[in-house]
Amino acid sequence: MSEYSYHRYKHHNRIKELRKEKNLTLKELGEKVGMRDNTLSQYENEKRNPNDEIWRKLAVFFDVSTDYIKGLSHERTDPYESIGRIINKINFTDDKDKNDKIREQLFEAFAIVLESTEDKLVDLESRIDNVDPNYHDPSWYL
Repeated sequence: MSEYSYHRYKHHNRIKELRKEKNLTLKELGEKVGMRDNTLSQYENEKRNPNDEIWRKLAVFFDVSTDYIKGLSHERTDPYESIGRIINKINFTDDKDKNDKIREQLFEAFAIVLESTEDKLVDLESRIDNVDPNYHDPSWYL
C-alpha cells in the first residue's frame, strides 16, 4: 500500500460567490431565475445538487460556463458554451427546422475554428517553453 493517502477532492460550487458579486439576495436571485430562495440556498450550501438544466440556467444568468459555476474549472467562460449561447439566440428564418440546421452547421464550423486555434495555442506554448533566455539576436529589435 502507498505511503500517501488519497483524498477525494471536493469541488465547491460558486453560486453564492457569483450571487454576491451581483449584490443579490437569495430572494432577488430567485425572482430573476424563477426559483424559490430556499431551493437556491440548498444549492449554495450543497445540500442539494441542481440538475443540468438548472446549472445551465444559472450559468447563463451569471454569464459563466457551467463548469465554472459548478467549481470544476477556473475559467469563467468556455468558448464553446459562449458561442452556443449566441447562436441559439439568433433566428435566421421563420422556419424552426431550417434554423436548427443552420445552427448545427454553425456549431460545427466554430468547433473547427476553435480546435485549430487550440492547436496553435499549444504550439505557441511549447515554443515559449523552449525559448532560450540567453539567446540574443539584435535583428529582432529592428
